Amino acid sequence: ATAHNGSRPDIKELLKTDEASEESTLGSIKEGAKGLLQNANQELGAVENVASQLVGSVVDKGVEIKDTIAETLTELKDAVFGQDATAQDVLEQTSESIGAGIDKGKQIAKKAAGKTVEKTEELKEKGQQVAKEVGE
Repeated sequence: ATAHNGSRPDIKELLKTDEASEESTLGSIKEGAKGLLQNANQELGAVENVASQLVGSVVDKGVEIKDTIAETLTELKDAVFGQDATAQDVLEQTSESIGAGIDKGKQIAKKAAGKTVEKTEELKEKGQQVAKEVGE
């Protein structure tokens, strides 16, 4: 490259401007990187904040749901067993109900077995009678 006056530019001067230009460029890159890092940190802080709020919200909801379930179970217990019923009362009444259910089941089974025996006897007698008639 030649300067306007027709003389060649001084190599030392060109190298100096190149070094200055490089340093300027490096400085710009460093500043840009710093800015990006700061932005990234701010974004990360915002994300952490939102995540923290979400976790808090989920925990609050969980506690709320647990409380609702507990209230519902208490209301159910009160409705079925009475407001003054203790856990022991509930247990005893439930055991009694299960026991009564088992007893009722046994009664039904006995009746069914009895009827089955009766029917079997009837069929046996009829079978013997038919066998007699066929034999005669």
